[in-house]
Amino acid sequence: MLDRDGVKAKFDVYPEQIIDYLALVGDSSDNIPGIDKVGPKTGAKLLQQYTSVDNLIAHVADVPGKVGENLRRRTHDARAVTQTRDHPAPIWSCPCPWSN
Repeated sequence: MLDRDGVKAKFDVYPEQIIDYLALVGDSSDNIPGIDKVGPKTGAKLLQQYTSVDNLIAHVADVPGKVGENLRRRTHDARAVTQTRDHPAPIWSCPCPWSN
């Protein structure tokens, strides 16, 4: 378990940016494709500059090179990942024999 400083030291982003970070760099264990040419260093750098995927998308025209091209083509994919933060899946309750 990592605290706030531990997350920052390991990923170079803050805990509240992890979903945005994974949207950019991807995570194969969670089937998140990420953005081509965006690795951990680039993802962290983009989030240091833009703070979130939403803000990055708002300024995507300012991102140069292949990374900028790939972001412009895949903004929908990156935004879809961050939707889990903005609209979490409902937790369904069920009558379980062990709950009263």
